[in-house]
Amino acid sequence: MKEFNKIRSNALQVGKRFSAPVFFDDGENMFIGEGKYVTQFHLDTLRRWKIPYVLTYGTVMDDEEDCVEELDGELEEVEELDNVEEVEIVEDLAENDVPAEAIVISKEYRGSIQTMNSIFIAIKRNESFENNLVDSVAMTINRIAMDEKSGALSFVLNRGQNSGYAASAVNTAVMSATLAIKLGLPQRDVLLIIKAALLHDIGMLNMDSGILEKKTKLTPEEFESLKMHPVNAERFITGKMMFPREIGAIVVQHHEHFDGSGYPDGRKGSEISLAARILSVCDTFEALVSDKPYRNSLIGYDAVKKLLELSGTSFEPSIVKLFVNAFGVYPVGSLVLLSDSAVARIISSEENALFLPTVQIINSGKTAGELSQKGNIVRLRQERSLYIVRPVDPKELNPFV
Repeated sequence: MKEFNKIRSNALQVGKRFSAPVFFDDGENMFIGEGKYVTQFHLDTLRRWKIPYVLTYGTVMDDEEDCVEELDGELEEVEELDNVEEVEIVEDLAENDVPAEAIVISKEYRGSIQTMNSIFIAIKRNESFENNLVDSVAMTINRIAMDEKSGALSFVLNRGQNSGYAASAVNTAVMSATLAIKLGLPQRDVLLIIKAALLHDIGMLNMDSGILEKKTKLTPEEFESLKMHPVNAERFITGKMMFPREIGAIVVQHHEHFDGSGYPDGRKGSEISLAARILSVCDTFEALVSDKPYRNSLIGYDAVKKLLELSGTSFEPSIVKLFVNAFGVYPVGSLVLLSDSAVARIISSEENALFLPTVQIINSGKTAGELSQKGNIVRLRQERSLYIVRPVDPKELNPFV
């Protein structure tokens, strides 16, 4: 029997590729496909999981010049799909004296988006990819959602104006995981929901761009074509990817409505799986706070209001209530104007006082008192001299705020 070559993890280099698949140290689960380039994400994964070595039957392929050209091409396509600026969020966190743990979480969040980018590129090119990359991202998101101090929703609301399918997938997964954990679901079910959220829109990847980018109302024929994307996604997930049918069932139902007016099957109420009811709310919120060809994004407060308006029709009321209790009327990460003209960022919500969250001052107003100095953290529930006047759209503020 042919023997594995053992390669120490710290000997791997970005841009190298192998003539045979590379496996984790268990020799069973594939880590990198044959001929696929080693990326920084691969190295970070090995370091994060403390995996000392990997195994392969192959050898390093000597094609550095071709590698540089191909990697450059892949980077351009990644940016086209989803313009991700990791430095921007890290600098913002550092500037606001956020603990080092939060910076690590933000890097894991951005790394998850980059990995999903690579998966979606492979799908668009009809190329193979390792399913365990989805599993790895799901575990990372589960960890982020379980950390009460992660401020998970702040990533969704402060990712900048650029968005794409990969960012949408990760954002929806983070929120869905948070709600599933709040409900006390078993970890297996939480991970199923996360994977469904990561893959829920892959049916859109090869859809006619004329439909996706249309700024006016879709024709009946165009809408019927759009309505097929959950079905196409389910077929791909359970067929080509060979993921459990449970994941496909969640995905195909995520556009069903609580009152039966959704698609593709017109399910209603409990006919829709609990996981799909959770995914539906989170997917809609993420869509509302994202720029679309046919409208501008809403701020977090307005997006929450829209969910409440649709409670009982599109969404199960108890799931909407759970969402609001988990993320607040003023979602964590959103900006508000205080009564003394200071601008603050929501850093945590109070379940029993949803209109009185904890905030951090990011811009002191002209009439700001001692409480509202930049950097101060204020619990509005305790400091009744201050209150929220209105939500603030980040576009109203100077770039440095």
